[in-house]
Amino acid sequence: MTTLIKPLDCECEEEQFEPRPYKDLPPEIQEKAIEKWRDDRWNRGDFDADFITEMLCDDLEYEFGIKVSTSTQKGYNGRTHEHPDIEWDFSYCQGDGVSFKAVVDIDKVIARGVPGCEYYSPHAAKLRELWQAVQMLEAVSMVDIDWSFGFDKKNDHARHDAYAYWDSYEGVDEDAQKVLDALADTMQDVLNEIYDDACHRMRKIGYSQIEYQDSDEYIAEELDANDYLFDEDGEIV
Repeated sequence: MTTLIKPLDCECEEEQFEPRPYKDLPPEIQEKAIEKWRDDRWNRGDFDADFITEMLCDDLEYEFGIKVSTSTQKGYNGRTHEHPDIEWDFSYCQGDGVSFKAVVDIDKVIARGVPGCEYYSPHAAKLRELWQAVQMLEAVSMVDIDWSFGFDKKNDHARHDAYAYWDSYEGVDEDAQKVLDALADTMQDVLNEIYDDACHRMRKIGYSQIEYQDSDEYIAEELDANDYLFDEDGEIV
């Protein structure tokens, strides 16, 4: 007696890839997820801008003694908030750079001009000498002079114009006026040099932070922390 045996079905059903968190992805899919996130990020421009802005402002204050001014802005929810008056762009383009607005506390800036200071600056030292000359002139003239120092932000990133103004409610003779005007012009030039140094330093810091946020390590931590689920192509589902 012959027994017929039904042949086995050789068409095996392909196993479906179940979406899973980043940490549970195979290494090759993790790489795809990182690259897709990196490409999308540059298109969206969604680097942690608030963190970078805060970091630049803090460094400017600690390194140069300059505190960025703030301006009132209205958010999407209609509420107003104080925002640092600083702009930056680190897109690896010709217009990249930093610009900011600040009212300068002269004592904090010239403190960086004391030899041996942790944040010593030759330009701050020059400004310190000029400020000492101003104080000596005031003592000799026996008049009180009000000074204003700062930076006015322009619309481009090319440069800030520093300002150094003096005023007095008391009589200042013509010779003293000429000396004060000359001192103000020189201090303005030195402040522009300090501004250039600050922008150069902040630009280096900004690029460094952008590169860090663009690294595999940073993106992997970000993808893992947000509990996204990914398919076999590294796409978020």
